[in-house]
Amino acid sequence: MKKKQNILLFAPEFYPQDGGVSEFAQRIAECLIEEGEIKKIITFSKTQSDYGIFSPYTKRSSIHDIKRATIKKRLEKIRLISKTITFIHYSRIFLIAILELIALKIKYNPKVIVTSCYGYKQEIYTFAMSFLRMDFKLMLHGLDIIQNYDLTQNFFTKVCKKSKSLIFNSYATKDLYFNQYHLPNKPFDIHHPVINAKAISNLYLTPIVDVYNKYNISPENILITTVSRLVKRKGIDKAINTIVKLKIAYPYVSYIIAGKGSEFDYLNQLIKNHRAESFIKLIGFVSEQEKFSLLNASSIFLMPNNSQDNTDFEGFGISFIEASYLHNVVIGGKHGGTGEAINDNETGYLLPETDKDNLTQLLEVLSNLLNTPSLITTMANKGQQFVIDNFASVKNDLFINKK
Repeated sequence: MKKKQNILLFAPEFYPQDGGVSEFAQRIAECLIEEGEIKKIITFSKTQSDYGIFSPYTKRSSIHDIKRATIKKRLEKIRLISKTITFIHYSRIFLIAILELIALKIKYNPKVIVTSCYGYKQEIYTFAMSFLRMDFKLMLHGLDIIQNYDLTQNFFTKVCKKSKSLIFNSYATKDLYFNQYHLPNKPFDIHHPVINAKAISNLYLTPIVDVYNKYNISPENILITTVSRLVKRKGIDKAINTIVKLKIAYPYVSYIIAGKGSEFDYLNQLIKNHRAESFIKLIGFVSEQEKFSLLNASSIFLMPNNSQDNTDFEGFGISFIEASYLHNVVIGGKHGGTGEAINDNETGYLLPETDKDNLTQLLEVLSNLLNTPSLITTMANKGQQFVIDNFASVKNDLFINKK
């Protein structure tokens, strides 16, 4: 009988926080719990009285609540004072991380999976692991590589070097990392994000007719959806502008956008400027049940993402595979790992990065689908099978040493 391992999951972004990184960490945690391998989940996620199935394992690090001391603006401008305050702040985080990790090391002597490394607090916590010579694997998602390269390049490089191996969420993310950091001999693996097909199947999905009624959509209409964080790289403004033009030739089209983010007010105003509130609805945050009910009711999922002139990055795009699993034709930008989530011309379409401000190709793709309903059915069926075959289970061997 194989000896059980003591695995510590350091998942700063975790349940109940939403987003692709958090959801990926949850899938891994579920797998490790099922295998009986996990001992503790350390998170920075907001205080939650009930972490659901993760409650027996989850501990919230006190580091998340540490704030940098504030001083008067005129003193902040004095370089020495500002640097001293920052040094004290970082040192305090490092000390608390060391104390928390020593306690975990003494109790479990764990192998660690670090599910994300965004920003200095997560980097310091991970660096503290290396300081204590703890064995850890580091997962990278794309945007973390860009942000850390700009802000904390040297420190981030040290953390990556100290890891036992790197796990990338796509081949595109792997290429981005090695192009930026030039560590050719670093061991690595690829693990795409995965859906929880069982959990989706167990959800009560609102009947399609009730979804249509809720949003005042005519029964004969075709529903197009976007469910994502509302940030610039998702290209949702392009989607809105395209749907407005599409509506002229295809009056039976409706479009629902769900999610929250920095672009909400801008997108809301853009819809009003087009006077499109009757057929384009920005509904804000939705629960998991509402999200999957929307995807189940829609036929086409639209998110023409782009790199924002290489200042942002779509590491993979779990939204695409969730939509595919629920029989949507998916349309995205040919950027980052999107090309690994969409099988171009089979399960959906990839729009060239150079076309980010041009609506012509997106209009042509949507028009072709609307003119050929059988094509929607065929591509949607292929999409669901594509997800079942490639993105429906966690690769245990990357996280559990089978030897």
